[in-house]
Amino acid sequence: MFPRPSLVLCVLVLLADGVGPVHALFCLEYARCFYRRSDDDGPTWSQPVEITDAFERFRGDYDWTVLATGPAHGIQLRSGRLVVPVWLSTGTGGHAHRPSVTATIVSDDAGVTWKRGSIPVPNTPEWINPNETVVVELADGRGRARSVPRARGPRPQARLPARCCPRAAVDGRSSSPEHPRVFAGGTG
Repeated sequence: MFPRPSLVLCVLVLLADGVGPVHALFCLEYARCFYRRSDDDGPTWSQPVEITDAFERFRGDYDWTVLATGPAHGIQLRSGRLVVPVWLSTGTGGHAHRPSVTATIVSDDAGVTWKRGSIPVPNTPEWINPNETVVVELADGRGRARSVPRARGPRPQARLPARCCPRAAVDGRSSSPEHPRVFAGGTG
């Protein structure tokens, strides 16, 4: 499947399903994304399946040229939905790392198919070139994204401390007016 030994495989994200499979997503050359699954806790894995199409669906809102999963882990919500944080960049600045946004891709069928989630942390004056996002499900079923924005000024490559994003859904559903960057549980 990957004929050239010089290809870069990067940013492995693992999700341990609450009832069995381990899901793995990884990127090839920061341009394509693949999914694999293990039903025996890792000794054997399915063949890689390309899921880059889930990222293509972001193009209407963000015309990316560089993609990466993670770099942290994905989660499985109580509803069964798999949510993976991803990073998208136009690749025009800072070693192809800027400008950028963080987004999510989701699966409602245990990894068989993947679709676009949301862009919970866009590139704004407050959240400059966000990356390294982690998503969590809160006890009440809502979720939250935590991201690392870049610094302003003469050292734009410097990272600011990670902080929770106060608005926008992370799992692909519309946001609630009270908690715009928080998502509600379920498969809605």
